[in-house]
Amino acid sequence: MAESLPTGVALGCSGSSRRVASDAMMMSANQAVSPNGSGAGTSTVNGKGNATANVNGNNNGDLPLPKKDDAISNAAATDAPLPVDKTAKDDDHDDHDDHDHDGEEEPPPPRQNKQRRRRFGIRAVGGAVDRGLIALFGAIARAVAQRPVAVLAVMGALGLLMGAGLARINVVTDYEALYTPQKNMAFKDRDYVEQRFGYEPLDVKVYAVGKGDSNSSVLTQPALLTLLDVYRLMANLTVSFNGSSFSLVSPRICYRPGGPRSPCSVESPLDYWGYSEAAIRSDTDLLATINNPRAVNRLGQPLSPESVFGLVTRGPPLAAAPATAGNSSSNSSSGTVSGAAGAGSGMGAVVDVKAMRLTVWLQNNREGRGSSSVDPYTQAWQKALVPLIKAYKSEAVDVYVLSPWDENDTSDTAIYSDVSMLMAGYLLLFLYGLVILSKPHPVESRAYMGLVNVVSVGLAAFSAYGLCSLVGLGFSLVSQVLALLLLGLGTDDMLVTMAAHEETAREYPLATSSVVDRVVATVSRARRGVIVAALTNFVAFCTGIISELPALRDFMIYAAVGVILVLVFQSTFFVAALTLDVRRQCAHRCDTFCCVVSNAGPTDSCCPGHKYDGNRPGVAQTVIGQWLPMIILHPAGKLAVLALTLTIFVFGVIGSVRVQQNFDIEWFIPNGFYLKDVYTLRSAYFTSALGKGALPVGVYTTNPASPPLDYFYYQDEMQAVTASLKSNPYVSSAPPVVTWYDAYLTWLANSTHAANLTAQGRPPSSPLFHAWLHQFLLAPQGRRFTTDVLFTRDTLTHATTPTGVAQLEQPYKMVEASRTLCFTTNLNDSPQEVSAMHSMRASLAAAAPALGAFPYSFPFLFFEGFAVIQRDTILAVALCAAVVFLLMLLLLGDLVVSVLVGLMVAMIDIELMGFLYWAGLSFNAVTSINLILAIGIAVDYSAFTAYSFLSQVGTRQERARKALAHLGVAVFNGGFTMFLAVLPLALAKSFIFQTFFKMFSMIVLLGLWHGLCTLPVLLSFMGTPPYESALERHEQVRRRIEDSKHGEVSGDQNKMEWHESKAQDAPMVQTMV
Repeated sequence: MAESLPTGVALGCSGSSRRVASDAMMMSANQAVSPNGSGAGTSTVNGKGNATANVNGNNNGDLPLPKKDDAISNAAATDAPLPVDKTAKDDDHDDHDDHDHDGEEEPPPPRQNKQRRRRFGIRAVGGAVDRGLIALFGAIARAVAQRPVAVLAVMGALGLLMGAGLARINVVTDYEALYTPQKNMAFKDRDYVEQRFGYEPLDVKVYAVGKGDSNSSVLTQPALLTLLDVYRLMANLTVSFNGSSFSLVSPRICYRPGGPRSPCSVESPLDYWGYSEAAIRSDTDLLATINNPRAVNRLGQPLSPESVFGLVTRGPPLAAAPATAGNSSSNSSSGTVSGAAGAGSGMGAVVDVKAMRLTVWLQNNREGRGSSSVDPYTQAWQKALVPLIKAYKSEAVDVYVLSPWDENDTSDTAIYSDVSMLMAGYLLLFLYGLVILSKPHPVESRAYMGLVNVVSVGLAAFSAYGLCSLVGLGFSLVSQVLALLLLGLGTDDMLVTMAAHEETAREYPLATSSVVDRVVATVSRARRGVIVAALTNFVAFCTGIISELPALRDFMIYAAVGVILVLVFQSTFFVAALTLDVRRQCAHRCDTFCCVVSNAGPTDSCCPGHKYDGNRPGVAQTVIGQWLPMIILHPAGKLAVLALTLTIFVFGVIGSVRVQQNFDIEWFIPNGFYLKDVYTLRSAYFTSALGKGALPVGVYTTNPASPPLDYFYYQDEMQAVTASLKSNPYVSSAPPVVTWYDAYLTWLANSTHAANLTAQGRPPSSPLFHAWLHQFLLAPQGRRFTTDVLFTRDTLTHATTPTGVAQLEQPYKMVEASRTLCFTTNLNDSPQEVSAMHSMRASLAAAAPALGAFPYSFPFLFFEGFAVIQRDTILAVALCAAVVFLLMLLLLGDLVVSVLVGLMVAMIDIELMGFLYWAGLSFNAVTSINLILAIGIAVDYSAFTAYSFLSQVGTRQERARKALAHLGVAVFNGGFTMFLAVLPLALAKSFIFQTFFKMFSMIVLLGLWHGLCTLPVLLSFMGTPPYESALERHEQVRRRIEDSKHGEVSGDQNKMEWHESKAQDAPMVQTMV
């Protein structure tokens, strides 16, 4: 080898020459040590076999002499760095650290090899796995390097072919199809409700508040006249769609709970004045009008000030007046709040209001299942209305509109506007790879390999999306983040591979080695880092597949497939491109312009006035490889690191205990959007009687028997339903619960049938029960319940009674199902919401078992997810941690060090959980994904450091320092590339992207802290002995020094070989910027 050549630059390439002797031959060939450790051994030092050393087995315990049968494979040996002997301290300035000696003993002498071999039984398994990986990756690399162009073409075509599966992409936007279990009771209840009662109507709300949010009273004639003008604008709006024109009052648009001929369901303060401008202008006492306890709307329902006014202020409580059936009722379909609370109600008269709300209910004849399916006619009407209300101006009040269509449209707009952030992440990682791989030498530089990396990972991500789409896996917003995650992981693999390529340049100079041998050596050297990263992430992703939440499960499937495909493409496509790059260097062609042959010499630089030095360490290596260990491994530094680590962990535990489980659809509307102001206004003004946490819940009775149950015989259960709701602590008493059955009995008591009722006030027979019920539903008092009581389609001749099936006296239609509306109390977090759902289910099931009573509200679909997400996450994290620990035990081959790595990962996950609390986040499906990902990502940082520690010899202090010098920059690169991948998401507006940025940034920060600071300090205290391969290489160095002392190797040759071995202890990336 010519000393004038810099690393990697060759004056010529040998296409057929091979290394005469590999590192394994240097370690094991011609070594013979007597069984008792005192015999003589002969070793061939260099590849030419021209230097021999006879070493006495009795070396005073200064350095161990491994037995021949203790030698491990070529893979482990070449993968371990060449350590420096204590006798050569003058040749290694790093050994002058004042804190490198802590009184520890050197590894045991050869006579203890048998005990060491038993102790390292786990390492034997790890060695076998390591040899298998060498054979596998070496064979793949050799096949790829022999036909790089063909591999590039085949893998490129294969990636495009697999990506073609995106033609069958199934985009899922329904939140209930993503963030809640699909096989739960709420979905079964929803199916029953929608089949019997149809889809829930849509509500469009208009809010009116004081000008400039001045918190002034809106109970004024100008404010009411403005609201009336807005209502007229809504009523007169005519929209054309699909060849037809329609307005609000058209049969296809507004919801009519009393039937096709009943009025539209509208609720607003204008009901107090009958939507009459003259009545408003002539009213001289507006407060007296809204305090009228007998006020009803156009459907005959009682009016409650709290249902139409915001921030209602009441005076001192008044004496309660006797309740009447006419002023205490509810409508389950329209959402009308009942139970007027005013004068005589015991609540005090209203004295001031700060906001008004007008609600219009629309039909919901959507074309399919799921919340993303819409009614095209009502949507067209909303799309025309919303811009008009937003543009509406008034001198009296500010007007806002809240529409289901606008909520979906705003959410989609925010998501699509953030997609560009994903491309920005790709660009950042490409630029970072460009900087890392660039050198101020036209031939040595490998900048374009950064572009190859982006293409390779892009093909892997494209293929993963295509394969998963091909099998019908749902694609959601969460899945889009995967592209950045895979790019970060793939770039990390690329940097590890290129670092190994730098190292092999010293052992496989292109002047004497073939391109294929160089590439095979590179891939074999990088195998452990790549495999550790790929397998740990794959295991972490696979454990998330057990989740019942589709968003979490599908993301993990996408990620698991993506990680494997990244490994495949980086092992084939990228390696093929690397082979062509090595050929380029052989031909002395330029990096950027590969067709141009460069005349630059070994030390010529692209920068005028400077000489190129390929072995000069960069800034990152100086900071992380030299300064960082000098600081943290100082006694004071150790104390500071442990104290800070403990502080972080304590804050993590505190936050983990305090973090709340919560999920709100409003989070998907970013700040700065119009709807965010509407949500803020709603929360600020409409929280008096029924706060934001109060939910309307429908209580349903069924008819599961065949022939159907006769409700006449189950009236006790109907009354028990009312009693159950009134006694349930999660059901609000304001407005009071009034069922259709209670209203029916009240009507009977005041009807012409009163004389024919039983002592309990009930109809005397089943035919009369059903006949009079029909009359009640046609009467003004019962008209609002028309859609809440369903009858069988056909007349029946038989019915099921408590004593069995009975024949009816005459055929008639019977009650098939019924519905009653109630409201929950304010539910402030997810645990309360889950408890309320379970409490209502249990109490209703006990009250009406024969009628199968159950509660249902659309949010129950999400409450089901809240109920299982904590269990799923704990199970997935525990399973992932256990499997990753076993994987570390297998790959590292050391129990103590594997436990320390597992401890680091556990601490990171606990601290990340606590971070949710301190960052103002909640535990939900989105953050759960990151908690599981944290294990697979964070373990890499600690695993690399632990592996490097086990590959060094010396005292624990020295080995911890050398571990950071050897792989510290590589660990930092892994974290920094991941951070760059998600950095553009800091500017994202959508909730999911923002959450991913915050949590991934913290994963990287905590992972680097524990991997580069905490773990080295702990290893300096309790680290285990090094690998056998490290001891053997250490012995090689000692023998070379002995040979040089005896003059058996020429000074120049010895110096060259010494620096080659010392270079193995150098950092993975010598040219880090």
